[in-house]
Amino acid sequence: MSEKYPKSLLPYNATDQERALEETSAQRLTVVKIPLRTLWDPKTCPEDLLPWLAWALSVDRWDQNWSAAEKRAIIEASMFIHQHKGTVAAIRRVIKPFGYTINITEWWQKAPKDKAKPHTFQIDLGIQQVGISNVIHTEIERLVEDAKPLRSHIEFSLHGETSGRIYLGAAIYSGEIITVYPYQAVKIEVAGLTYLGAALHLIDTVTVQPKSVNQRTGIG
Repeated sequence: MSEKYPKSLLPYNATDQERALEETSAQRLTVVKIPLRTLWDPKTCPEDLLPWLAWALSVDRWDQNWSAAEKRAIIEASMFIHQHKGTVAAIRRVIKPFGYTINITEWWQKAPKDKAKPHTFQIDLGIQQVGISNVIHTEIERLVEDAKPLRSHIEFSLHGETSGRIYLGAAIYSGEIITVYPYQAVKIEVAGLTYLGAALHLIDTVTVQPKSVNQRTGIG
């Protein structure tokens, strides 16, 4: 490198115009702040740069009509999806932004197991009150095909769910009519217990006489 241009990246035979452009650009670029931590974070990246961040992180699905919060959530989930592609967790993540409930049943979880087709799984989508169009259904199939294991085959099942509040009410009105008449004694009966008893009192009187003299001497 020439000693005349020690900081230049241009070749030695560069023209004066090229060197002037280099110097001017270098001076302007040094004052431009590039907050890399902010730009590469979906939570802090400026909204107008989110599409470029999504492209850099290989986001599989993008819609300019999404809100800023939805775009940031999709970008933030992209890294997890790419790390877990080929698993049930990745399939759940790609369907979650659509707002549908999802139930995944793999072939070995079905009963009877011996009649299930190996390496297949069934996805039951609860569309609830959101509804689903052919475009969204096709998009979900595309995302699931990209996130599922390559050897596995999908079986889709859609079911609608409607939720709401049911108000129930009940009332009861009751009463009694009581007529009180004056007391009239028609027949009086008296009942009770009768106790019977008896007693016997006996007294014996015994008189003991002393023996006579003759009896004591034996004289008749």
